[in-house]
Amino acid sequence: MSFSTIFSSVRNVVSTHMRMATSPMVQASSRFAVSPAVSAPSAPSMTSFLFSAPVRFLHKYKLKTHKGTQKRWRRTGSGLFKRQKVGKRHLNTSMSPKRGRHLRQTAIANTTQRRVLEKLLPYA
Repeated sequence: MSFSTIFSSVRNVVSTHMRMATSPMVQASSRFAVSPAVSAPSAPSMTSFLFSAPVRFLHKYKLKTHKGTQKRWRRTGSGLFKRQKVGKRHLNTSMSPKRGRHLRQTAIANTTQRRVLEKLLPYA
């Protein structure tokens, strides 16, 4: 569905509602109907605002994913973030076996890191 079709459908809905609101039958039955002797200052109608507003205000913005974070972190089913530990790429011969075993495990983000990661990965 293209943006122009969405915009035209919104325009049709708004114009229909405005037509209904200005009909004499709706004005007579309205709780807030103003008597003809007291006229309120005329405000710009909703349709004039809608059609004069730039297109960029009519839709939500997309959030950008941080690509470096996306390559390093994954979200688990429970909502936590996990990553591989660093330091196991090279120079491993001088490393103790215990150190190598611990570097094979995955690391889980703590609460502070998780808040930052949720902003960097909005769609993870």
